[in-house]
Amino acid sequence: MQVDVMPDALWQRVSEFVAQSTGLHFPAERQPDLQRGVAAAAAEFGFADGASCADWLLSAPLTRPQLHAIFSASGRPSTR
Repeated sequence: MQVDVMPDALWQRVSEFVAQSTGLHFPAERQPDLQRGVAAAAAEFGFADGASCADWLLSAPLTRPQLHAIFSASGRPSTR
């Protein structure tokens, strides 16, 4: 699977959203892991790229299947 790099501002919004929604944190050094998870979710949910999927995820509450799709591909995030 090819991982499209999300723009920094979009990655930051997704990272903050995930942290607020779930309590799971992806610090800067884990950015590739979160991007990999979003790219996997994009493929699963039928989006052309990770950025389109990230925009969609930010526009609606995350469901359990969406969270699972993202985190299963991104590895274990840290908690604070």
